[in-house]
Amino acid sequence: MSIFKSKPVIAAVGLCLLVAGGASGALLFQKINGFRDGRSEAVKVVKKAKAFSYVELTKIMVSLPISAGPDGSASSIYRVCSIDMAFEIGDKDHEKFRNLMPLVRSFAVQALSVHTYAEVRKVPLEQLQEDVGTRILSIAASRHMDRPFNAAVITQLLCE
Repeated sequence: MSIFKSKPVIAAVGLCLLVAGGASGALLFQKINGFRDGRSEAVKVVKKAKAFSYVELTKIMVSLPISAGPDGSASSIYRVCSIDMAFEIGDKDHEKFRNLMPLVRSFAVQALSVHTYAEVRKVPLEQLQEDVGTRILSIAASRHMDRPFNAAVITQLLCE
């Protein structure tokens, strides 16, 4: 009688091969994806990042001219745009930023008001976000203020 004719022996050998294959596949997967001790290297990098949070500033309303004339003057027809923004601040700076929110709102209106309605509608959101954030920081710097936030994000843009 052959050893391989016994069904329990065949099942046991198959089970051993399946477990060994699964274990070696798991080790290979961990090695390829950078896992060490059950955690990803990316998780370790995130834990080393500085602590920050976002503070939202909603309903920033600005009236924009539809377009600029050939001489650069604003048209007489205006449209209203509403923008919501979130500002990245350090965890320790919440109270300081909350006290500056009326100023930051004013700076945001000033930063948006240099654009026309057509520009706001045409420019990619990432470019508008970068422009507004940079302008807000430059206005704050011109008033000799410390940098009020790390980054600005446009979370909502509504133009009628």
